[in-house]
Amino acid sequence: ASEVARVLITMGGSDPEDYTTRIIDFLCRYHSHDLSKISFDIVLGRSYQHSERVADMVSTANIRFSILGYVDDMAGLMSGMDLIITSGGTTLWECFTLGVPAIAVQIADNQRYNIESCSRAEAIIACGSLATLDLCLEQALANILETKGVRTKLQKNGLAICDGLGVKRVVSKIAEAVYA
Repeated sequence: ASEVARVLITMGGSDPEDYTTRIIDFLCRYHSHDLSKISFDIVLGRSYQHSERVADMVSTANIRFSILGYVDDMAGLMSGMDLIITSGGTTLWECFTLGVPAIAVQIADNQRYNIESCSRAEAIIACGSLATLDLCLEQALANILETKGVRTKLQKNGLAICDGLGVKRVVSKIAEAVYA
């Protein structure tokens, strides 16, 4: 796989615990690798309450950040990324379907199973609690930026979980049952 050039950060519609600013803060302090060649796009959900803080942080950052509000074509945006840092909800399935590797952050208790099972399947790099977020992100980025083949493995394993063709398979089975 080629170098990481574009990274999407998206924590869902509201991000009530404000993981977004914690991730931005971490990236601004991260010095283990040169991030100057990477563009970071940040999608802020419609119910996100800290947009001004994000704008302030990004305005003084030494990293290329772009802030995006509501996105009409999220799949189109996601498909152009080399990596996505996301919450552990339904966006994970979109990452898998599009073949984009992900670092998944658990921002709610109901995401634990998704993250644990997808991590066991080596389809994501999992980051759990807020207390360990910085360390986890540091290890995840180092792994992705230093180890050849990590993104390809995540992509392959993610596509094995969710290839985006489930609706066609269901319709085919229904048609078989109806016309049998």
